[in-house]
Amino acid sequence: MSVFKLFGRQKVGSRTVFRLSPIGKEKAQNMEAEGKTLAVLDYLDSAGPSTISDISEQTRQKEDEARLVIKNLLSKHYVEVVDNA
Repeated sequence: MSVFKLFGRQKVGSRTVFRLSPIGKEKAQNMEAEGKTLAVLDYLDSAGPSTISDISEQTRQKEDEARLVIKNLLSKHYVEVVDNA
C-alpha cells in the first residue's frame, strides 16, 4: 500500500485517469458546485474518465489549477482514480 493511500491522499499525476463517483455525478447533475469545480464536475459527467491534461484543456484551466480542483474533489470523494499510470 502506498504512503498516499495510507493517509487518504492520492497522487495526482499527469497520466492519472479520473472519473466521477456516484456522489460526484449527483453533484454535477444538480449543479451543486460553482466556478472551476463545477466546470470539472460537468466535464467529467459528459466526457467520462479523463486525465488532468484533458480536464485542463476542456475546462480552459491551467494544469496546476485543474490538479488542485481534482485533489479537492478526491478528498470529498466526488471523483475516483480509474488508472494511475
